[in-house]
Amino acid sequence: MATRPCDLLIAAAALVPAAPVCLLAGAGILLTEGRPVLHKSRRVGRNGRVFTMYKFRTMRGLAGAAPITAPADTRVFPLGA
Repeated sequence: MATRPCDLLIAAAALVPAAPVCLLAGAGILLTEGRPVLHKSRRVGRNGRVFTMYKFRTMRGLAGAAPITAPADTRVFPLGA
């Protein structure tokens, strides 16, 4: 069971150089499109375990829009492109 501590250690080490990039991306989304900065989605993982996935919001939701993006889709933010 040494893989979980190793995974946490690697994730923490990767978070240090990624943090400034994430802050810049979050600030860019906040300044250009407003809140919320993060999109959360419920997913089903291994053995049917439900978890919440967080990611930066790069699209706006439009009622009745197609779920798949096309080139030059108007829902995509300039920073998301």
